Amino acid sequence: MKINKKKVVATGLAVALTAAMVLGGGTYAYLQGTTKDVVNNFNTNKVLVELNETTGNDYNIIPGTTQEKDPKVTVDNTVDSYVYVEITDATEGLVSYAIADGWTKLDGYDNIYYREVAANAETKTFSVLAGDSVTYDAALGNSDMMEGDALKDGVALTFKARAIQSKPFENAVSAYLYIDADYIASTSSELETALKDAKDGDTIVLNNDMVLDKPMTIAKNITIAGDKNPVISNQPISVASNANVTFQNITFTSPTNQSNNASSVYATDLASKIVFDGCTFINPQWDSIQITPKAGAEIVINNCTFSLENPVPAGNKSRFIHIEAALNSNSDVKVTITNNHFGANTNMKDDMIGIYYVNINGIDFGGNNTFENTADEMDGSTGGIYICGNSVGRTITGKEAYYRFTGTSENH
Repeated sequence: MKINKKKVVATGLAVALTAAMVLGGGTYAYLQGTTKDVVNNFNTNKVLVELNETTGNDYNIIPGTTQEKDPKVTVDNTVDSYVYVEITDATEGLVSYAIADGWTKLDGYDNIYYREVAANAETKTFSVLAGDSVTYDAALGNSDMMEGDALKDGVALTFKARAIQSKPFENAVSAYLYIDADYIASTSSELETALKDAKDGDTIVLNNDMVLDKPMTIAKNITIAGDKNPVISNQPISVASNANVTFQNITFTSPTNQSNNASSVYATDLASKIVFDGCTFINPQWDSIQITPKAGAEIVINNCTFSLENPVPAGNKSRFIHIEAALNSNSDVKVTITNNHFGANTNMKDDMIGIYYVNINGIDFGGNNTFENTADEMDGSTGGIYICGNSVGRTITGKEAYYRFTGTSENH
């Protein structure tokens, strides 16, 4: 038999290649080891809240009697939580009640109470009213119950319960802000986006200081609330004429512009409502708050602090509050300025040119405000209160301030 040399050569090459693969790089056996799976289980949690009453929703006011009323809050929480109850009282003093033990009034709110509920708390249901009842004063008469010839309508007491985990929040006040927050802004760009996207009725929570690189305008009916009093600086904020805006617990400082006369907050031709609650204003170039209201406007400045620690620019007249309305608008503009503190650094009074704490033209205002560090010898322009119009019902403590009135003044 004749042997095919080509086949022999091919077969030999195949065997050699196979051997090379077995003995060489075709099989891998690195040093190695493998552990068993380590499983990390994450437990889900919940915070649920309910508000129930067994005594119904309709009650008769009978003077000199007590009536059962038992709103109760129940929380189902697997983590430590804050629980809140909001009470809206539209009873016009016809219904008397006390808050049950264990509830604490929330700082900065007149009608909200809270309590802490641990995840492992034995009790998870809490009465809102002491004694689960309301009372009606025996002194109430027909005149209290009627408007003209008709019985009063709309007399109501409304309750709402809310709950939120207690961590990572610093306290109950901080946590409550985030219950209603529609947007949370930590930077000026996030604030700008929130102002653009927000809808009427929304709340924006600021949780960080912001150095604005350009002025911002608020043109919607919103609340801007600060978590731990964040600072807004460098550029002013304007409120549009028809926007209802509330600023809560925010610090405004050191606004600037090319003319060297910037104010922290402007509201030009205001025809709506603007509220400053618990805010701080430091070192304005011109005014802290500058508002020119129109008929129908409402201005509320409550529990705020104003201070001037640096000299104002040469030639400027710096004012903490400057409200300039036409005199014929006086009866159509409502201004409430209460429980504020106004102070200036007396060491710098030689550098202050024309410092008015409050400059109001054409509007009544009053309230328990305090003024300090006014100049010992007032010259009519430094450290004073200038009101053009009526001034009624204010209480002053500290050094006596200088007043200049061009209208009627009482009790100042």
